[in-house]
Amino acid sequence: MRAKVHILISYCIILGSQYDYISTKPMIGRNVQIAAENEYPFIVSIIRISQHNTNSVLHCCTGSLITRKDIATVEHCLENEQEDSMRVVVGAVDYRQGVRFPIQWWITYDVWAIFNGIAIDFEVNDVANIRSAEMVGWGLDNGTVINPVLKKATVRVLTNRDCVAIVSRLASRTVALDKRQALCGAAHPYVIMTLGDNGGPLVYKNKLIGITKGTVPASIPVTDPNLINLYMSIEYYKRFFYSNMDIANI
Repeated sequence: MRAKVHILISYCIILGSQYDYISTKPMIGRNVQIAAENEYPFIVSIIRISQHNTNSVLHCCTGSLITRKDIATVEHCLENEQEDSMRVVVGAVDYRQGVRFPIQWWITYDVWAIFNGIAIDFEVNDVANIRSAEMVGWGLDNGTVINPVLKKATVRVLTNRDCVAIVSRLASRTVALDKRQALCGAAHPYVIMTLGDNGGPLVYKNKLIGITKGTVPASIPVTDPNLINLYMSIEYYKRFFYSNMDIANI
């Protein structure tokens, strides 16, 4: 299976004295193309606004609109964050030109499961649902070039057996990845997702099938082209997202 992964490319960008755009290290690789305007309108940038300088913006992660108000992303992007300091940016392939919307609330899978008395199968459930006002990843381009524009790449979704074998070999130990929860992707030339890209979508035949979690094994530097991209399976977590959707605004 060949699927498209969409990422937010941005890194320490200073635009004169108007805005200070900063991000963590983003996706690297050569198998990347610039997205056309309005090609992926469902992809959003999740940013943090400085409490001391509202013109200072940190791109934290990427997300996907699943309704006009709900965004699927990863939980670790929201750790130690406050709703009033976060914004969702939509409406442009260049996040500097997008429209910002405040975040009303978010909920993580574990909180939802405990509240609803649902058994938690896995120790780590790195997904979250953000609720915003009505409302598109950016994350160093090929390791050196600064670029704040939405880009895309095609990856091959690996079988769980192949993924476990590759990751275990790279980690020099046996690694377990449950096929119910995790999807793995790789490309040639390579594409590697990093912190600024986390939360972004994995799309197959115009359907969201996964949410970018990061790379495995975690013990290897993100510049290693042999790393495998790891995604949280939408199929496993669809009950969580359906339960929290604003159905009136699908």
